[in-house]
Amino acid sequence: MRLLDLSPVTLCRNEPHRIDPGLADPECEDWMDRAMRAGAQIGVHDLKPEGIKDIGRPWTNALRLDRALRSGTGRRLWGRHGVIPYPNLLYRARAIRDTTRVLKIINARHLVCRLLAEHPEIPVIHVVRHPGGMLKSWTTRFAPRFGDDEILETQRAIVRKIHALDPPFESVSGPADAMSLEQAKLWSWMHAQEHLLRAGANSDRYRTVVFERLANNPIAEVRPIYHAVGLPMTPAIERGVERLTRDSDRIASAWRDTLTTPQVEAVDRVLGASNALQGLWPNG
Repeated sequence: MRLLDLSPVTLCRNEPHRIDPGLADPECEDWMDRAMRAGAQIGVHDLKPEGIKDIGRPWTNALRLDRALRSGTGRRLWGRHGVIPYPNLLYRARAIRDTTRVLKIINARHLVCRLLAEHPEIPVIHVVRHPGGMLKSWTTRFAPRFGDDEILETQRAIVRKIHALDPPFESVSGPADAMSLEQAKLWSWMHAQEHLLRAGANSDRYRTVVFERLANNPIAEVRPIYHAVGLPMTPAIERGVERLTRDSDRIASAWRDTLTTPQVEAVDRVLGASNALQGLWPNG
C-alpha cells in the first residue's frame, strides 16, 4: 500500500474495514458505494502520504499539510476511530473524483472471491508473506493483545469452522483441539491462502505479490503492480520504492533467527503440506 501511495494519483486507505466492517463483508449489498466513499476519506488508521498528491492545493503540497493532517494531533481532531472527508481548504474536490482508490483489507478472502466474480473493473492485489514471516509478525504484533486462553480458543474455533466447511482439510491439518496457538494460526492461514490462489488463478485482474520477492527485487516487482492497476511508473516513484524498501530484505528474513524450534517445525509442516504455497517459496 505504501508503494502504491507514492503515485500522485492514488488515494490509499489502511484497513478501512476497522472503521466500516461492511468493507470486509462479502454479503454487503452496497459494497461498491461504501468502497468509493471510503476511498475519498481520511481515517484514523491511515498512514501519512508517501508522495505529493495531485489533489492537493498549492499550499497543501508546498507545506505538506497533508502529512500534518494525519499526525497525532490531526487524528485527535476527528476522534480515535473516526473518518473525515478531504477538507476543501486543502484538496480539490474535482480532482478527487479522478483518483485511483486503494483499499488495504485483511482477512477478507470471501470478499475477494465476490469481487473477482462480480466486479471486473477492480484489480485485486494479493500480498502473501512466507508463513514464517507471517507467524513472527502475528505473534509479536497481534497475539499479545489477547489472553493466551482466549486467543487459543479463537484460533481453534476458526480451524473447526474450516473443517466443517471443508472436511477433507482435517485429514491434512489434524484435529483443531490438538493444535497449539501457532499451529492453529498457520493451518487457517494456509487454507485461506490456497483458497485465494485458486480463486484468482483464472482471472487477469488478480495478481499475487510474494513479500519476499518484493523485498529482494523491489523495482522489478513493483513495476508490474503499477501496470496492473493502470498507473505510470516514473523515475521519482522508483526512487521512492528504493527508499521504502531499503530494509525490507532484512525484515523478510528476520523470522529465521527469532522463531523457536517448535514454531519453525510448525511452519515447515504447513508449507510442506501445500504444493501451491511451496511453489511460491521453492527453497523453503
